[in-house]
Amino acid sequence: MAAAAAGTATSQRFFQSFSDALIDEDPQAALEELTKALEQKPDDAQYYCQRAYCHILLGNYCVAVADAKKSLELNPNNSTAMLRKGICEYHEKNYAAALETFTEGQKLDSADANFSVWIKRCQEAQNGSESEVMESGGTVLSTNWSDVGKRKVEINPPDDMEWKKY
Repeated sequence: MAAAAAGTATSQRFFQSFSDALIDEDPQAALEELTKALEQKPDDAQYYCQRAYCHILLGNYCVAVADAKKSLELNPNNSTAMLRKGICEYHEKNYAAALETFTEGQKLDSADANFSVWIKRCQEAQNGSESEVMESGGTVLSTNWSDVGKRKVEINPPDDMEWKKY
């Protein structure tokens, strides 16, 4: 019983000073500790936001989006959670959603220059995608395999072509 109380006290001290710099040192360990903390305190928006950061560093963008969304559900004015959600959407190549998220985040915190940087990246990515489509006559192969693997991909040949299964 005393050991459990000591562990809880240690955990609480750890999270009171939990910063992005500590997460940067060992994102996997931080992820595990934040998950434990959320079991004890499931309505803590900051824990979800910090766990989203762990997932971003580990490249788990889909899971990070879920944590960022949960953080925003608990605290809609959390500009850091908005930034992290947008970063994940960007890395999932969902540039339109990321742009919308960054624009909303910029309204929450206009002093944070990160929003402007990411908005510009989204616009450049969207413009690059549009020019690829124009150059290829509309036949761009999606290489977003994480997206393709989650759903059934419809076969849509160009208008003057017919799909044949060989």
